[in-house]
Amino acid sequence: MKKLTIIIISIIFGSIQTMAQDISYDFYVGTWKYENTAAGDEFIIQLKKTRCSIPDTFGGGSEECLVGVYRYKKNGTIVADNTNQLSDNKEAIDFPIWISAGKSYKNMFLGVYDYFLKNGYGEFKYMGGTSRIEYISSSPKKIKWVIVDNGHEPGMTWDAKDIYPKGTYLPKDIILIKME
Repeated sequence: MKKLTIIIISIIFGSIQTMAQDISYDFYVGTWKYENTAAGDEFIIQLKKTRCSIPDTFGGGSEECLVGVYRYKKNGTIVADNTNQLSDNKEAIDFPIWISAGKSYKNMFLGVYDYFLKNGYGEFKYMGGTSRIEYISSSPKKIKWVIVDNGHEPGMTWDAKDIYPKGTYLPKDIILIKME
């Protein structure tokens, strides 16, 4: 009985290890969709792998990351569509969506531009910091999109033109399903 328990635990542990190793950037590459048909809302993101430049202040070089675009339909009307930018050849941070794994492919850093909001200089609002993409499941493939608007760092002095409106018009906390 003791040997059987050890074998079962080994199989379960091995399965968990294998599942954890299968999650990589490749899992996220493709098209993901959230839909609320009753409200007429649809949010689609498309992601691809690329190389991100690392600033010299953080050691320089480059690393693999994800970049992406989105299309957002609210109340049956398309209010944002930058999907034509996915094939652009530009720096990763300049894409509408930028994702970096850091230490975990299951809870990754998300940076996203909200093309509805601008500061006094006409720059679009960028939200990063604690925004993230979270792995939910492999079958069906699901991820959680979480946007957190932290505003500006506490204690910092900002020119009035630097300040963005609070909040975001993009979905803040949704589950997306991979479209194969």
